[in-house]
Amino acid sequence: MLLEGGVDVPVSMLHTVFSNELVALPQETTVILDDYHLVRGTAIDDLFSALCLHWPEPLHLIILTRYVPALPLIALRAGDQIVEARNHDLRFAREELELIFLPTSPHTFKSTEPGSA
Repeated sequence: MLLEGGVDVPVSMLHTVFSNELVALPQETTVILDDYHLVRGTAIDDLFSALCLHWPEPLHLIILTRYVPALPLIALRAGDQIVEARNHDLRFAREELELIFLPTSPHTFKSTEPGSA
């Protein structure tokens, strides 16, 4: 195996091997990288930057992270190859919370906004 020898492998070689393995998958696949913000060093960023710019089809990548990753996001946005869900996209509006919780909860919602009564 490529990584079992404990030897540093060039990112270009990892990119080639990983891409070939992904292309060989028999069906549409999604790769999910959770806690990407815990990645240390630049090797993984370099690998996924190269993969993102030459992503094999029919493969999808989901990256879950607390920080903006060091990936070519501008190029991906320009090519309409990325969908982003940021903090403001994940927050519920008061009306949405009321629709979810009022039917099952006898409690009313009090605003925590500054200046509200």
